[in-house]
Amino acid sequence: MPRRPHRKSRNGCLGCKKRHVKCNEGRPQCLNCMNAELTCVYQNKAPPSSSQSPAAVVNYSGSSLPSPAATSSAIPSSYWSPASDQPSLEHGVVNMLHLELLHHAKSVIDGLECFEITKEECDIAVKDIIQFAITTPYLMHEILSISATHLSTIRPAQSVFLRNQATELQTSALSIFNAKMQSASNDASPLDYVPRFVFSSLLGSHMLHDTIAYRDGDFTLFIENFVRYLHVTKGVTLNVQGNWDMLHETSLRPFLEAGATSLRGGSETFSPECEKLESLLKSADLGPTSAKAYEEALSHLKAAYYAHRRVAEMGLDVDPSTLLYGGRTGVYAWPILVSTEYAELVLQRRPEALAILAHYAVLLHWYRDSWMVGDGGRYLIEAITKHLGPYWEEWLASPNEEFRKDPLDLGPSPQPSIF
Repeated sequence: MPRRPHRKSRNGCLGCKKRHVKCNEGRPQCLNCMNAELTCVYQNKAPPSSSQSPAAVVNYSGSSLPSPAATSSAIPSSYWSPASDQPSLEHGVVNMLHLELLHHAKSVIDGLECFEITKEECDIAVKDIIQFAITTPYLMHEILSISATHLSTIRPAQSVFLRNQATELQTSALSIFNAKMQSASNDASPLDYVPRFVFSSLLGSHMLHDTIAYRDGDFTLFIENFVRYLHVTKGVTLNVQGNWDMLHETSLRPFLEAGATSLRGGSETFSPECEKLESLLKSADLGPTSAKAYEEALSHLKAAYYAHRRVAEMGLDVDPSTLLYGGRTGVYAWPILVSTEYAELVLQRRPEALAILAHYAVLLHWYRDSWMVGDGGRYLIEAITKHLGPYWEEWLASPNEEFRKDPLDLGPSPQPSIF
Protein backbone atom coordinates (compact mmCIF):
# COMPACT_ATOMS: atom_id res chain seq x y z
CA MET A 1 0.00 0.00 0.00
CA PRO A 2 1.68 3.30 -1.07
CA ARG A 3 2.49 5.75 1.66
CA ARG A 4 0.59 9.00 1.49
CA PRO A 5 2.74 11.90 0.26
CA HIS A 6 4.02 14.31 2.89
CA ARG A 7 6.97 16.52 3.61
CA LYS A 8 9.08 14.99 6.37
CA SER A 9 10.79 17.47 8.68
CA ARG A 10 14.20 15.86 9.11
CA ASN A 11 15.59 18.73 11.17
CA GLY A 12 12.58 19.19 13.44
CA CYS A 13 12.75 19.22 17.22
CA LEU A 14 12.50 16.01 19.25
CA GLY A 15 9.16 16.93 20.82
CA CYS A 16 7.45 17.37 17.43
CA LYS A 17 8.94 14.12 16.15
CA LYS A 18 7.68 12.22 19.18
CA ARG A 19 4.19 13.75 18.79
CA HIS A 20 4.27 13.14 15.00
CA VAL A 21 3.48 16.77 14.12
CA LYS A 22 5.16 18.97 11.54
CA CYS A 23 7.83 21.21 13.05
CA ASN A 24 8.57 24.69 11.65
CA GLU A 25 12.19 24.17 12.84
CA GLY A 26 12.27 27.53 14.57
CA ARG A 27 15.31 28.16 16.78
CA PRO A 28 15.75 28.35 19.68
CA GLN A 29 12.08 27.31 20.08
CA CYS A 30 9.74 26.01 17.40
CA LEU A 31 6.19 27.30 17.09
CA ASN A 32 4.53 24.08 18.32
CA CYS A 33 6.61 23.96 21.51
CA MET A 34 6.12 27.68 22.07
CA ASN A 35 2.33 27.35 21.85
CA ALA A 36 2.31 24.28 24.12
CA GLU A 37 4.78 25.89 26.58
CA LEU A 38 7.20 22.98 26.19
CA THR A 39 10.97 22.92 26.26
CA CYS A 40 12.15 22.72 22.64
CA VAL A 41 15.07 20.32 22.17
CA TYR A 42 16.93 19.66 18.92
CA GLN A 43 19.12 16.62 18.33
CA ASN A 44 21.61 18.58 16.22
CA LYS A 45 23.26 21.93 16.72
CA ALA A 46 21.71 24.89 14.99
CA PRO A 47 23.44 26.23 11.86
CA PRO A 48 26.16 28.82 12.53
CA SER A 49 23.76 31.65 11.72
CA SER A 50 21.28 30.57 14.37
CA SER A 51 20.98 32.34 17.70
CA GLN A 52 20.58 29.06 19.57
CA SER A 53 22.95 28.42 22.42
CA PRO A 54 25.23 25.47 21.63
CA ALA A 55 23.84 22.25 23.09
CA ALA A 56 25.93 19.36 24.24
CA VAL A 57 26.52 16.98 21.34
CA VAL A 58 26.14 13.31 22.10
CA ASN A 59 28.17 10.75 20.19
CA TYR A 60 25.73 7.90 19.64
CA SER A 61 28.17 5.05 19.99
CA GLY A 62 27.42 1.56 21.25
CA SER A 63 27.59 2.80 24.84
CA SER A 64 24.77 5.31 24.57
CA LEU A 65 21.29 5.67 23.17
CA PRO A 66 20.18 6.91 19.78
CA SER A 67 18.32 9.72 21.45
CA PRO A 68 18.28 13.44 22.24
CA ALA A 69 21.22 15.68 22.91
CA ALA A 70 21.48 17.03 26.42
CA THR A 71 19.17 19.85 27.42
CA SER A 72 19.62 22.44 30.13
CA SER A 73 16.10 23.87 29.87
CA ALA A 74 13.65 23.83 32.73
CA ILE A 75 10.33 22.02 32.84
CA PRO A 76 8.13 25.05 32.23
CA SER A 77 4.56 24.00 33.01
CA SER A 78 2.55 23.40 36.15
CA TYR A 79 -1.06 23.46 37.22
CA TRP A 80 -1.00 27.03 38.41
CA SER A 81 2.15 29.00 37.54
CA PRO A 82 3.39 30.62 34.31
CA ALA A 83 6.09 28.68 32.46
CA SER A 84 8.72 31.34 33.16
CA ASP A 85 8.24 30.92 36.91
CA GLN A 86 8.97 27.21 37.00
CA PRO A 87 12.27 25.89 38.39
CA SER A 88 14.41 23.28 36.69
CA LEU A 89 14.23 19.67 37.83
CA GLU A 90 17.62 19.10 36.22
CA HIS A 91 19.22 21.49 38.71
CA GLY A 92 17.75 19.70 41.69
CA VAL A 93 14.67 21.89 42.24
CA VAL A 94 11.20 20.41 41.93
CA ASN A 95 7.69 21.81 41.69
CA MET A 96 4.45 20.43 43.07
CA LEU A 97 3.64 18.58 39.86
CA HIS A 98 6.82 16.51 40.23
CA LEU A 99 5.89 15.65 43.81
CA GLU A 100 2.40 14.61 42.72
CA LEU A 101 3.83 12.41 39.97
CA LEU A 102 6.24 10.73 42.39
CA HIS A 103 3.46 10.18 44.92
CA HIS A 104 1.23 8.70 42.20
CA ALA A 105 3.97 6.33 41.06
CA LYS A 106 4.66 5.15 44.60
CA SER A 107 0.94 4.69 45.36
CA VAL A 108 0.37 2.58 42.25
CA ILE A 109 3.49 0.48 42.75
CA ASP A 110 2.39 -0.30 46.31
CA GLY A 111 -0.69 -1.98 44.85
CA LEU A 112 1.16 -4.24 42.41
CA GLU A 113 0.76 -8.00 42.40
CA CYS A 114 4.12 -9.71 41.82
CA PHE A 115 4.07 -13.28 40.52
CA GLU A 116 6.42 -15.47 42.61
CA ILE A 117 7.77 -12.40 44.45
CA THR A 118 6.71 -11.75 48.05
CA LYS A 119 5.24 -8.43 49.12
CA GLU A 120 8.17 -7.90 51.45
CA GLU A 121 10.68 -8.43 48.64
CA CYS A 122 8.76 -6.04 46.42
CA ASP A 123 8.61 -3.34 49.13
CA ILE A 124 12.35 -3.56 49.78
CA ALA A 125 13.15 -3.26 46.07
CA VAL A 126 10.82 -0.28 45.60
CA LYS A 127 12.37 1.48 48.59
CA ASP A 128 15.85 0.99 47.12
CA ILE A 129 14.76 2.13 43.66
CA ILE A 130 13.28 5.36 45.04
CA GLN A 131 16.47 5.96 47.00
CA PHE A 132 18.57 5.48 43.86
CA ALA A 133 16.24 7.77 41.89
CA ILE A 134 16.77 10.59 44.38
CA THR A 135 20.47 10.63 43.54
CA THR A 136 20.16 9.61 39.84
CA PRO A 137 18.41 12.32 37.78
CA TYR A 138 17.85 10.24 34.64
CA LEU A 139 16.05 7.53 36.64
CA MET A 140 13.92 10.07 38.51
CA HIS A 141 12.98 11.78 35.23
CA GLU A 142 11.84 8.47 33.71
CA ILE A 143 9.83 7.50 36.80
CA LEU A 144 8.06 10.86 36.69
CA SER A 145 7.57 10.54 32.93
CA ILE A 146 5.92 7.13 33.10
CA SER A 147 3.80 8.33 36.01
CA ALA A 148 2.60 11.32 33.95
CA THR A 149 1.79 8.98 31.05
CA HIS A 150 -0.27 6.75 33.33
CA LEU A 151 -2.11 9.73 34.81
CA SER A 152 -2.92 10.95 31.30
CA THR A 153 -4.92 7.76 30.73
CA ILE A 154 -7.10 8.22 33.81
CA ARG A 155 -7.50 12.02 33.70
CA PRO A 156 -9.02 12.79 30.30
CA ALA A 157 -9.35 16.51 31.01
CA GLN A 158 -5.60 16.80 31.58
CA SER A 159 -4.51 14.19 29.06
CA VAL A 160 -2.75 16.53 26.61
CA PHE A 161 -1.00 18.46 29.36
CA LEU A 162 0.22 15.30 31.10
CA ARG A 163 1.38 13.69 27.87
CA ASN A 164 3.39 16.81 27.06
CA GLN A 165 4.96 16.64 30.51
CA ALA A 166 5.75 12.95 29.99
CA THR A 167 7.44 13.72 26.66
CA GLU A 168 9.56 16.46 28.16
CA LEU A 169 10.58 14.40 31.18
CA GLN A 170 11.53 11.41 29.03
CA THR A 171 13.52 13.59 26.63
CA SER A 172 15.42 14.97 29.59
CA ALA A 173 15.95 11.49 31.03
CA LEU A 174 17.47 10.23 27.79
CA SER A 175 19.69 13.29 27.48
CA ILE A 176 21.05 12.94 31.01
CA PHE A 177 21.50 9.19 30.56
CA ASN A 178 23.49 9.66 27.36
CA ALA A 179 25.69 12.28 28.97
CA LYS A 180 26.22 9.97 31.95
CA MET A 181 27.23 7.09 29.69
CA GLN A 182 29.69 9.32 27.83
CA SER A 183 31.54 10.12 31.04
CA ALA A 184 31.08 6.79 32.86
CA SER A 185 34.11 4.70 33.78
CA ASN A 186 34.37 1.02 32.96
CA ASP A 187 34.39 0.09 36.66
CA ALA A 188 30.70 0.34 37.53
CA SER A 189 29.52 0.26 41.12
CA PRO A 190 26.06 -0.58 42.49
CA LEU A 191 25.40 3.17 42.37
CA ASP A 192 25.63 2.87 38.58
CA TYR A 193 24.36 -0.51 37.40
CA VAL A 194 21.21 -0.70 39.53
CA PRO A 195 19.82 2.63 38.24
CA ARG A 196 20.85 1.66 34.70
CA PHE A 197 18.94 -1.61 34.88
CA VAL A 198 15.81 -0.07 36.38
CA PHE A 199 15.96 2.77 33.85
CA SER A 200 16.27 0.33 30.93
CA SER A 201 13.30 -1.70 32.20
CA LEU A 202 11.07 1.35 32.65
CA LEU A 203 12.12 2.95 29.38
CA GLY A 204 11.47 -0.24 27.44
CA SER A 205 7.91 -0.64 28.70
CA HIS A 206 7.27 3.10 28.36
CA MET A 207 8.48 3.23 24.75
CA LEU A 208 6.40 0.18 23.86
CA HIS A 209 3.32 1.98 25.15
CA ASP A 210 4.16 5.20 23.30
CA THR A 211 4.78 3.31 20.06
CA ILE A 212 1.58 1.28 20.00
CA ALA A 213 -0.73 3.80 21.67
CA TYR A 214 0.12 7.01 19.81
CA ARG A 215 -0.19 6.16 16.13
CA ASP A 216 -1.72 8.08 13.22
CA GLY A 217 -2.83 5.22 10.97
CA ASP A 218 0.25 5.36 8.73
CA PHE A 219 1.54 1.77 8.84
CA THR A 220 4.94 2.63 7.35
CA LEU A 221 5.51 5.30 9.99
CA PHE A 222 4.35 2.92 12.69
CA ILE A 223 6.87 0.28 11.58
CA GLU A 224 9.64 2.90 11.58
CA ASN A 225 8.73 3.89 15.14
CA PHE A 226 8.47 0.27 16.28
CA VAL A 227 11.93 -0.55 14.91
CA ARG A 228 13.31 2.55 16.60
CA TYR A 229 11.82 1.20 19.83
CA LEU A 230 13.55 -2.15 19.23
CA HIS A 231 16.91 -0.44 18.71
CA VAL A 232 16.59 1.88 21.71
CA THR A 233 15.46 -0.77 24.18
CA LYS A 234 18.27 -3.09 23.04
CA GLY A 235 20.81 -0.24 23.18
CA VAL A 236 19.90 0.61 26.76
CA THR A 237 20.05 -3.05 27.78
CA LEU A 238 23.61 -3.29 26.46
CA ASN A 239 24.64 -0.86 29.17
CA VAL A 240 23.85 -3.39 31.92
CA GLN A 241 25.33 -6.45 30.25
CA GLY A 242 28.19 -7.91 32.24
CA ASN A 243 26.66 -6.77 35.53
CA TRP A 244 24.12 -9.56 36.03
CA ASP A 245 26.09 -11.22 38.83
CA MET A 246 26.34 -7.94 40.71
CA LEU A 247 22.64 -7.22 40.15
CA HIS A 248 21.83 -10.58 41.74
CA GLU A 249 23.46 -9.32 44.93
CA THR A 250 20.94 -6.48 45.23
CA SER A 251 17.28 -6.28 46.22
CA LEU A 252 16.42 -6.77 42.53
CA ARG A 253 17.39 -10.44 42.70
CA PRO A 254 13.81 -11.78 43.17
CA PHE A 255 12.70 -9.89 40.06
CA LEU A 256 15.60 -11.17 37.97
CA GLU A 257 14.98 -14.75 39.06
CA ALA A 258 11.23 -14.49 38.47
CA GLY A 259 11.77 -13.14 34.97
CA ALA A 260 14.29 -15.82 34.08
CA THR A 261 12.05 -18.57 35.49
CA SER A 262 9.09 -17.35 33.43
CA LEU A 263 11.01 -17.79 30.17
CA ARG A 264 13.33 -20.70 31.01
CA GLY A 265 12.88 -23.68 28.71
CA GLY A 266 10.08 -22.02 26.78
CA SER A 267 11.96 -21.81 23.49
CA GLU A 268 12.21 -25.62 23.35
CA THR A 269 8.60 -26.37 24.29
CA PHE A 270 5.76 -27.01 21.86
CA SER A 271 3.87 -23.82 21.08
CA PRO A 272 0.54 -24.42 19.32
CA GLU A 273 0.26 -20.70 18.55
CA CYS A 274 3.48 -20.85 16.49
CA GLU A 275 3.20 -24.35 15.00
CA LYS A 276 1.88 -23.29 11.58
CA LEU A 277 4.27 -20.34 11.32
CA GLU A 278 7.26 -22.50 12.22
CA SER A 279 6.34 -25.02 9.52
CA LEU A 280 5.96 -22.29 6.88
CA LEU A 281 9.29 -20.71 7.78
CA LYS A 282 11.11 -24.04 7.48
CA SER A 283 9.72 -24.59 3.99
CA ALA A 284 10.26 -21.01 2.80
CA ASP A 285 13.05 -20.09 0.37
CA LEU A 286 15.15 -17.85 2.61
CA GLY A 287 18.76 -16.77 2.68
CA PRO A 288 20.89 -17.97 5.61
CA THR A 289 20.98 -14.58 7.37
CA SER A 290 17.23 -14.08 7.17
CA ALA A 291 16.51 -17.69 8.12
CA LYS A 292 18.67 -17.40 11.23
CA ALA A 293 17.09 -14.11 12.27
CA TYR A 294 13.59 -15.56 11.88
CA GLU A 295 14.50 -18.76 13.70
CA GLU A 296 15.84 -16.83 16.68
CA ALA A 297 12.88 -14.43 16.77
CA LEU A 298 10.46 -17.38 16.68
CA SER A 299 12.38 -19.18 19.43
CA HIS A 300 12.13 -16.16 21.71
CA LEU A 301 8.45 -15.79 20.83
CA LYS A 302 7.78 -19.39 21.87
CA ALA A 303 9.40 -18.62 25.22
CA ALA A 304 7.14 -15.57 25.57
CA TYR A 305 4.05 -17.70 24.92
CA TYR A 306 5.36 -20.22 27.43
CA ALA A 307 5.61 -17.53 30.11
CA HIS A 308 1.95 -16.65 29.55
CA ARG A 309 0.74 -20.26 29.63
CA ARG A 310 2.75 -20.94 32.78
CA VAL A 311 0.79 -18.31 34.70
CA ALA A 312 -2.56 -19.08 33.08
CA GLU A 313 -2.31 -22.80 33.87
CA MET A 314 -1.73 -22.12 37.57
CA GLY A 315 -5.29 -20.82 37.93
CA LEU A 316 -4.39 -17.69 39.91
CA ASP A 317 -7.17 -15.65 41.47
CA VAL A 318 -5.55 -12.43 40.26
CA ASP A 319 -5.85 -11.26 36.65
CA PRO A 320 -2.48 -12.04 34.97
CA SER A 321 -2.68 -8.76 33.03
CA THR A 322 -2.10 -6.84 36.27
CA LEU A 323 1.00 -8.80 37.22
CA LEU A 324 4.35 -7.06 37.19
CA TYR A 325 6.14 -10.32 36.41
CA GLY A 326 4.97 -13.69 35.22
CA GLY A 327 2.89 -14.01 32.06
CA ARG A 328 3.58 -10.49 30.85
CA THR A 329 7.35 -11.00 31.08
CA GLY A 330 7.40 -12.20 27.47
CA VAL A 331 5.69 -9.06 26.20
CA TYR A 332 8.65 -6.96 27.31
CA ALA A 333 11.38 -9.58 26.91
CA TRP A 334 10.79 -10.47 23.25
CA PRO A 335 11.63 -6.99 21.82
CA ILE A 336 14.90 -7.02 23.76
CA LEU A 337 15.86 -10.56 22.73
CA VAL A 338 15.27 -10.32 18.97
CA SER A 339 18.33 -9.56 16.87
CA THR A 340 19.15 -6.33 15.06
CA GLU A 341 19.02 -8.37 11.83
CA TYR A 342 15.39 -9.22 12.52
CA ALA A 343 14.63 -5.56 13.31
CA GLU A 344 16.10 -4.59 9.93
CA LEU A 345 13.89 -7.15 8.18
CA VAL A 346 10.85 -5.65 9.93
CA LEU A 347 11.93 -2.19 8.79
CA GLN A 348 12.09 -3.54 5.21
CA ARG A 349 8.55 -4.86 5.80
CA ARG A 350 9.54 -8.35 4.71
CA PRO A 351 6.40 -10.54 4.84
CA GLU A 352 7.97 -13.28 6.98
CA ALA A 353 9.20 -10.71 9.53
CA LEU A 354 5.78 -9.08 9.68
CA ALA A 355 4.12 -12.50 10.11
CA ILE A 356 6.28 -13.12 13.19
CA LEU A 357 5.42 -9.65 14.46
CA ALA A 358 1.71 -10.45 14.04
CA HIS A 359 2.18 -13.52 16.23
CA TYR A 360 3.83 -11.30 18.86
CA ALA A 361 0.78 -9.04 18.58
CA VAL A 362 -1.34 -11.94 19.90
CA LEU A 363 0.49 -11.60 23.23
CA LEU A 364 -0.25 -7.87 23.22
CA HIS A 365 -3.91 -8.62 22.49
CA TRP A 366 -4.12 -10.99 25.45
CA TYR A 367 -2.98 -8.17 27.75
CA ARG A 368 -5.18 -5.47 26.22
CA ASP A 369 -6.74 -4.72 29.62
CA SER A 370 -3.42 -3.24 30.68
CA TRP A 371 -3.26 0.49 29.92
CA MET A 372 0.33 -0.04 28.75
CA VAL A 373 -0.84 -2.29 25.90
CA GLY A 374 -4.41 -1.27 25.11
CA ASP A 375 -5.54 -2.13 21.58
CA GLY A 376 -2.00 -2.29 20.22
CA GLY A 377 -2.25 -6.01 19.49
CA ARG A 378 -5.49 -5.63 17.60
CA TYR A 379 -4.05 -2.78 15.53
CA LEU A 380 -0.92 -4.75 14.61
CA ILE A 381 -2.84 -7.87 13.55
CA GLU A 382 -5.29 -5.86 11.42
CA ALA A 383 -2.64 -3.58 9.91
CA ILE A 384 -0.26 -6.41 8.99
CA THR A 385 -3.12 -8.49 7.53
CA LYS A 386 -4.21 -5.54 5.38
CA HIS A 387 -0.65 -4.72 4.33
CA LEU A 388 0.29 -8.26 3.27
CA GLY A 389 -3.00 -9.09 1.58
CA PRO A 390 -4.69 -12.45 0.79
CA TYR A 391 -1.53 -14.16 -0.50
CA TRP A 392 -0.12 -14.33 3.04
CA GLU A 393 -3.39 -15.32 4.69
CA GLU A 394 -2.06 -18.76 5.65
CA TRP A 395 0.89 -17.18 7.50
CA LEU A 396 -1.47 -15.03 9.55
CA ALA A 397 -4.11 -17.65 10.27
CA SER A 398 -3.27 -18.06 13.97
CA PRO A 399 -3.22 -14.33 14.88
CA ASN A 400 -6.46 -13.66 13.03
CA GLU A 401 -8.13 -16.70 14.57
CA GLU A 402 -7.13 -15.44 18.02
CA PHE A 403 -8.40 -11.98 17.23
CA ARG A 404 -11.75 -13.28 15.95
CA LYS A 405 -12.41 -14.88 19.34
CA ASP A 406 -13.15 -11.37 20.62
CA PRO A 407 -14.38 -9.32 17.65
CA LEU A 408 -16.32 -6.86 19.82
CA ASP A 409 -13.34 -5.85 21.94
CA LEU A 410 -13.73 -2.10 22.49
CA GLY A 411 -10.33 -1.46 24.02
CA PRO A 412 -8.76 -1.38 27.47
CA SER A 413 -10.11 -0.36 30.82
CA PRO A 414 -7.65 1.35 33.19
CA GLN A 415 -5.85 -1.08 35.48
CA PRO A 416 -4.07 -0.24 38.72
CA SER A 417 -0.67 -1.32 37.44
CA ILE A 418 1.64 1.47 36.31
CA PHE A 419 3.50 -1.09 34.22
